Amino acid sequence: MRTEVATTQITLRLTAICALLLCQMFATAAQGLELAEIEQRLGIPIPEHWAEHLSKELKTYNRSKRYKAMAIAMAPNLENAAVGRGYAAANVFQASALAMQACARQSQQMQINAPCEVVLSGNDLIMPGRTIRAGIGATSPSPVWRITGAKTDIFIVGSIHFLKATVLPLPQSIHTAFDLTERLALETNPVLFTDPQRASEIAQIMQGDAKENRALMDRRLKKALRSAFKPFGMKTRELEQLAPFATSLLLGQQQLMSWGYEGNRGIESNFVRQASSSGKPVIELEGYLDALKIMAETPLAIQVDVLKTTLEQLPNNPDHMAKLVRNWFAGDAEKLYELTVEQSSRTEGETALIRALIDGRNQTMWQNIQPILTDDIPTVIMVGSAHLGGEQGLLMSLQQAGYGVVQLSQSGEPIGI
Repeated sequence: MRTEVATTQITLRLTAICALLLCQMFATAAQGLELAEIEQRLGIPIPEHWAEHLSKELKTYNRSKRYKAMAIAMAPNLENAAVGRGYAAANVFQASALAMQACARQSQQMQINAPCEVVLSGNDLIMPGRTIRAGIGATSPSPVWRITGAKTDIFIVGSIHFLKATVLPLPQSIHTAFDLTERLALETNPVLFTDPQRASEIAQIMQGDAKENRALMDRRLKKALRSAFKPFGMKTRELEQLAPFATSLLLGQQQLMSWGYEGNRGIESNFVRQASSSGKPVIELEGYLDALKIMAETPLAIQVDVLKTTLEQLPNNPDHMAKLVRNWFAGDAEKLYELTVEQSSRTEGETALIRALIDGRNQTMWQNIQPILTDDIPTVIMVGSAHLGGEQGLLMSLQQAGYGVVQLSQSGEPIGI
């Protein structure tokens, strides 16, 4: 299959608003709208010196019908930008890779000291890191809390499992919490997922019965699955070997990866590597199969309902992921809990499953956190941010047990003291 990559350079004089506008235009114009209509809808004038060139870029992109992507690198001062396009690709991963390569070449030529990122995958707008972090400063809240009343220094950090380069650097408060402690506590250690025994057990629990899956899934669902996985180069026959819950997880992971989000940039992966290199011990707060067992033991009919919901929500996922990352940066534990439950619950069965995955596992983790609070080893606890909020969240459990929780700013200073 013919693969073609086009690169362009556009000299831009942008305000922070225009940086956001640029990406909004990419997404909207990809649906066939003209720049004048976009300008009218947003109520923000498009600078004349790049509107014409950008319009041509978008028309070329719109004409590409196969898998396509667009990547951009914006200079820190917003003076200029490099743009790369990948199209006529075999799948979305190749399109993104081609766009990133083209952008990287152009960025190097223009000496732009900023990473490239995918802003369009097909017609999906991928919110840029600059926009996600807009307005978050040194004094803004962060996803870190210092626990008072414990025997020694204890911090709890709300983590996020997938991140991309352009949302970095991480809040200084996370580094501060890590540097001031002698032990790292995680839900599970992601590095150990490559252990042969663990990998084998994980693969086994995610397996499904192909015959049973075919019987449970109607023609409409099978068609939707083919359509959803085709851009990733996967065939439905491969999915028949997986349990429905595993298919849902795989689809979400594939989508995140096509947008440039990576597990090895997530909080746990980042700091477990640092702990390993510095000799800092790492402990786990739950069994590495606990979450998967909850999903695997869920009735197959509910697993299929979850899969249907996952497919229905695909068009909304780019915006949802941007909201999750922004609220994570802002340390809004309650909002993250709400977003997680809202995105995952449609039927009673789905609601029960998400409650078990969050509230139910909170109980296990809380039991293992309590001994940490009474021993004399300074520890930083890192758990998924959704586990902190809600009436049964870990922050509430700490307060009900008589401990104080003091949120830290992005720079690591206590807020409200």
